[in-house]
Amino acid sequence: MSNESGNPVVLTTVLTEGEATLIQTELEQNGITARVAGGESGGFRFEALGKVEVLVYECDLERAQAVLRAIEARDDEPNSPDE
Repeated sequence: MSNESGNPVVLTTVLTEGEATLIQTELEQNGITARVAGGESGGFRFEALGKVEVLVYECDLERAQAVLRAIEARDDEPNSPDE
């Protein structure tokens, strides 16, 4: 991430790189640049440590937090019987 849009800050820390990538994709679909850090390093995976961070620019943090809350609310909804 470049400093063109401010400093990168941690939006959230999750358990797996897959979960972080899903959040990153949702953020980017909402026009927010996001990066995943800590999922893999030198061919070794660190998912078991529960330290995969989703980073956004500081100037986007408030919008990113709103998107994250929407993702979490959607994930907390019970599945309908049709699913």
